[in-house]
Amino acid sequence: MATEVELKLAFPGNALAAVEAHPLIAGSPREGNDETLENTYFDTPTLELFAEKIAVRTRKAGKRWLQTVKCAATSVGGLSSRPEWEQPYKDQFDFAAVDAEKVRKFLESRQPRLLPLFSTVFHRQTRRIEPRPGVVILLMLDVGKVVSAQGETPISELELELISGAPADLQDFALTLAADLPLIPFDRSKAERGYRLFRKTPEKPVKAGKTPAQPEMTPCEAFRAIALQGQQTWQANLFGALNSDDPEYIHQFRVSLRKLNTLVRVFEPVIGDSFYGTWADQLKSLAATSGEARDLDVMRDEILQPLLCSEGDTSHHQQVNHALAAVAAARARAGERFDRQRHGPPLLHFVRDLEHLPSQPAPPRIGDFAEARLGRLHRKAAKRLATTVRKPTPENAHRFRISLKHLRYTCEFFAPLFDEAPMTIFAREVAALQDEFGFINDLYVALQRLDAWSADDPALKDARDHIARWYSGRLDKRLGSALDSASTVLGQCLPWCGECDRRQIEGIRKRIKQGIAVRID
Repeated sequence: MATEVELKLAFPGNALAAVEAHPLIAGSPREGNDETLENTYFDTPTLELFAEKIAVRTRKAGKRWLQTVKCAATSVGGLSSRPEWEQPYKDQFDFAAVDAEKVRKFLESRQPRLLPLFSTVFHRQTRRIEPRPGVVILLMLDVGKVVSAQGETPISELELELISGAPADLQDFALTLAADLPLIPFDRSKAERGYRLFRKTPEKPVKAGKTPAQPEMTPCEAFRAIALQGQQTWQANLFGALNSDDPEYIHQFRVSLRKLNTLVRVFEPVIGDSFYGTWADQLKSLAATSGEARDLDVMRDEILQPLLCSEGDTSHHQQVNHALAAVAAARARAGERFDRQRHGPPLLHFVRDLEHLPSQPAPPRIGDFAEARLGRLHRKAAKRLATTVRKPTPENAHRFRISLKHLRYTCEFFAPLFDEAPMTIFAREVAALQDEFGFINDLYVALQRLDAWSADDPALKDARDHIARWYSGRLDKRLGSALDSASTVLGQCLPWCGECDRRQIEGIRKRIKQGIAVRID
């Protein structure tokens, strides 16, 4: 059995010439001849191999035929490792060389029912890279397509396979290439894309799953696990945002970066000044690159479109449609500024820095750490709510929304460390508040944007006034209701506290209602 360690990088098809011409690629010796590879993947009619994360394929390369068996890869930031068995193929499968007994017996029992499902056909050129003594990397440039009876999807990617050296050497070389080329880490294997085609399962925006934090972890271990999960959603949604018009990709891309930013800030006491100093602001800055695009999507879908769907008076539709046209033009410009070359290197750097994150010598208990951080964020949210009750300006409401976001994400990070059901319910309540105050902020941002645009297009001032009048009464009512709900949610017994200190909670409730600032320790 061989263990394949590789890093996969995707690039747009129109960047092929730049990739081939890069000095580190064009100046490296070829490994063998360029070749066209034709691969056919097999499974049972009920996809039993797919269910077990096993891939069986045959490959035709020139006059040679090969049989390959691969098991599930462990992948982080595009860097993957997986067991692999490869041998000559002679018209029928032979699994005797698979030295993992469980895998071999599984395949032998299904062999009579294996059928071809899909194929990959691509041109490959291979280069031998030696960045420094003792390090050898095979660079494979693949361009072609995945084909099934249900359709096809393009292939344009670099595979970096480690022959000798450490996985970090792959990452370092990838970072060097990504500084000049529009490359992003890409975890989807050709087989996975083929199965998606065969099963007619389209790619979808990705949300983070259940947090991997566990009570037995140290704070540093919990941080690394949650951060790697966040990096995977960041990577998946970035790829989707660059290759799809679905606005949800941009949304989830921003959410993943905001969650990571919150994570870094929450864990500041245990991750060290170097990591915090590098990533606290950079994650925020990366999220901001898609901020305009996301704001415009929200302005279109949640602010302007509802006016066209409302019953009754339609006299304002002309103004709203004029505003929608302006949004469409601005959105197109924002999309052009969202480029992959800005985002590929940070993804690779983030994983690299996580791997070098030092362990804390005398860490506190993760439960104690979580309770302290949650308590601080709760007090901060209560303080900002009190300020907003006292003075309900758009700026104060926005700052309160940000504090809710940090509290909600942190509840999600730490949910398994406490009674999970109450933590989940509380996080959902905070999320609902965040959405409500988010809408209020989105409306103010939309009106400000129309004001700014009206300098060049006076008709947009009329549209802005129509929209403001339509929402004015509704907005006052929503803000009042949202403040009442926030007082209830933040003034309840907290799910991370073993014993509810009712006197403390009542004190917080009183201060919120009176608009008195809540002290933050």
